[in-house]
Amino acid sequence: MLKTLLSALRATSDKTTAAEAERLVTLARDELAAAREMLTEAQESYRKSRVADDAKATLAARDERLRREVLVDRAEAALQLAEERHTEAVARDAEAARRRRYVEAELKSAAAEKALAGYPAIAQQLVELFSVIATAEVAVQAANADLPANAGPLLSPEQKIRGLAAVPRTPLPPTIHSDHWYYVGGSLDGELVEDFHVPNIEAKGQSGTLTRRHRETGATTTFQVAKRRRQLNHFREHLPAHVATPLAAEVFLPALLPGEAPFWQPEGDPASVISSCEYLVGVERGHVRDPRLPSESYTSELLDAPEANAAERAA
Repeated sequence: MLKTLLSALRATSDKTTAAEAERLVTLARDELAAAREMLTEAQESYRKSRVADDAKATLAARDERLRREVLVDRAEAALQLAEERHTEAVARDAEAARRRRYVEAELKSAAAEKALAGYPAIAQQLVELFSVIATAEVAVQAANADLPANAGPLLSPEQKIRGLAAVPRTPLPPTIHSDHWYYVGGSLDGELVEDFHVPNIEAKGQSGTLTRRHRETGATTTFQVAKRRRQLNHFREHLPAHVATPLAAEVFLPALLPGEAPFWQPEGDPASVISSCEYLVGVERGHVRDPRLPSESYTSELLDAPEANAAERAA
């Protein structure tokens, strides 16, 4: 078995995986454990043979012990080699994983660069969108300020698409409760009889009388009562309209390159949006100033001329 293991270890290459190398380490450890057990048995046999009558038995036991010591030594060497191969395989696998991540990152980076190159055109389309919306908003405001005959106000374009209309108070299915006692006639007509008075009712079907005793004077009063069914009405309360904040007031589109003017900065008033769109569409791109350097700021340093230093050394 050890011979087969050593052959397998010698056959390992740069293509051996960490899992395959780990399997060889496990086999080598098992082989070493078995060899050490055999050596222990040989050492015990040799110890006993030294007091035997036959010297040849002692020589044979010693030879067997030596043979097993060599076996242990070779098994230890096999384990060491297997662990080295495993360490190398783990390092190779880790390097291969790093290489795969690196290549994947390169591909994704190239895709991102391509996408970023298209950003100016996308940003310009959004600016044009803001211009269309703002122009419509101004026109709607002007029309609503002086409506023609029999015409209703126009809804804001963004409110029509991005807003939510108000929801009126909406009735829901009512809840019907079981019959309860109510006062009939007099100043308490229509009021609910309190639960602790119900046992005092003398009922005749759906109607009856209730006798109440005054707590202090002890005087009694009789009331006419009747059973009625209670209905509890439910409503979903009114929800006001949701007016969305204009896109032009929420979106910020920075320049692609440092030092360039932004494609869009938030504007709220539609008229201001139109003005900003007209300006930004006309901005000439490409004239970039490094934002890290203060303008007209320089640092100078006085140095000796190399010719003067050479003249001094010659003198």
